[in-house]
Amino acid sequence: MIVDLNELVMFLASYPRLHRQPYSMHILLGNCMFGRQVEAELVINFLLHTQPHSSEELEVLPIIGPCRVGKSTLVAHVCKDERVQDHFSEILWLNDLAFTDDERAFRQGYAMEHQNQVSNWNKDKRSLVVIELSGNLHEDAWNRFYLACKRSFCSGSKIVVTSSSDRAAKFGTAQALALKHLSHEAYWYFFKTLAFGSMDPETHPRLAQVAMEIARTQNRSINAAYIICYLMRNNFNIHFGARF
Repeated sequence: MIVDLNELVMFLASYPRLHRQPYSMHILLGNCMFGRQVEAELVINFLLHTQPHSSEELEVLPIIGPCRVGKSTLVAHVCKDERVQDHFSEILWLNDLAFTDDERAFRQGYAMEHQNQVSNWNKDKRSLVVIELSGNLHEDAWNRFYLACKRSFCSGSKIVVTSSSDRAAKFGTAQALALKHLSHEAYWYFFKTLAFGSMDPETHPRLAQVAMEIARTQNRSINAAYIICYLMRNNFNIHFGARF
């Protein structure tokens, strides 16, 4: 079968190549942070960077940006990276439902609970603490928490703070990472690829139009795209898509 293929190979090589995204691209997007590769590497570099042994500073990286821009999703993807998991012995996520503008500090029970938890950690292991701020945290409360972590953590431990408020930038020892929404074009590509999976959107023009209308109403939210596209792939018909 291959005796006379030399001429065919030469003939085909004279034509320009057609580049297209593989139909498995939705699988790749599900395992990466689309449009945030640079930001993800910046966070990973911060986490893996080690200070000189003489430094006793506990490094803090604030990640700020509008609601639903993907701050927590970015950190979650970073924490799944093998380099990060091998570098830290423990990763603790704190959700600050107890933080409000009107309070001057942590609620007493919240503070005691987590400070005790911090003090019980193995001091010979590097730890990563991710704090998701839903509101503005009072500076006195932050200082107390930071000092408690500094006393309890071993060298090389890190803190990442995510917040929708620019005021969180002052808690950082490193320059804050500011996230912005994806462009409308990039978000539509992301949404379309996840929604149609291995199918070609051009073969389903009506459903593609419905998907575009749904994407416009999501304010370029990464989490909303994952949820809605998962539902659409499992119920791939025009009537289900129109419900959104």
